[in-house]
Order: sequence, then structure tokens, then C-alpha cells
Amino acid sequence: MTATVAAGMAASCEEKDNEEPVTIRKTWLSFDEENGEYVGYDFGSINGKLCLIETFVTKEEDAEKYSQKFDVEISVNDILYVDMESMQGISLEITETDATSGRIRLCESVTGELLTIEYKNLTKDSVTLIYHEDDATIEYEARTPEGWGLKVNNYVDLTSAI
Repeated sequence: MTATVAAGMAASCEEKDNEEPVTIRKTWLSFDEENGEYVGYDFGSINGKLCLIETFVTKEEDAEKYSQKFDVEISVNDILYVDMESMQGISLEITETDATSGRIRLCESVTGELLTIEYKNLTKDSVTLIYHEDDATIEYEARTPEGWGLKVNNYVDLTSAI
């Protein structure tokens, strides 16, 4: 399961103390317990487009493996991503229901809508993401890297390497 979104756009729900606005446009990671890694989507903070977060590199041996595989220098604490708009013509549309909930539509340029993800309980560092698949609803928590206590060194674009 995956999940993830900070562009220069202010969302409708700024906090009263005038700090950074609360917005879904950040990098959101979920922790995949089965594989022991952070994965997710970026809804606008890397380059203003939909990006699929491949992983957050936590081990030196993984950094070496990915560096060799993609012929790009990768280090521990890097986020690896691909630009879904450039690669597959997928864009996104975010519709706020209220200050802490809404819908994210992923759209393919030729055929239209691919997937709708609902979100709720949005804070600066966490959000609940909800997918509806067939007869099942999958709900899980996603957090910003900072919300997980992670420090990101670099965002590494693998789009041209894939």
C-alpha cells in the first residue's frame, strides 16, 4: 500500500498562529510493514506534479543497490521518485471538502479518471488516506517525512532512469 504531498500554494486552512498552512500538497509517506520501507505519493511538493515515491532509503546497502541499478548517486536518507505526469500522462486534482478533508483524483490524460483517494484528519504532519477498491475500503495513516521523524537529504528523480 502506498500513500504521500508542499508547493508554494496556500490551502484554505491556515492555522491561527500564521505558521505554514495545513495543506495536502506535501510528500506523504506510509510505512509498509510487510516490506519494511516507506512508500507514498507526492501531491505537489517536488515539482508541482504527481510523483510516485518509490522509497525512502534507510540502509547503506540499499543506497548502493539503487545507485548501481539506476546509475545515479543515491545516499541514505534520499527519497526516490518518478514523475507520473511526464512518464504516464497522469495529473491530479485536489478538491477540499473542508479544512481537514477532501478528495484527490488521479487522472490519465487520454481516458480520464484513474483513481480517487479520499483524505481526512489532515494536520501539518499526518493524514488518513482512504482508497476504495472493488468491495473493499483501505484506510491508513500517512505522515510527512518529518512526521515520521525522518530527515530527507535529497529527492532523487528516477524518471529518466526507468
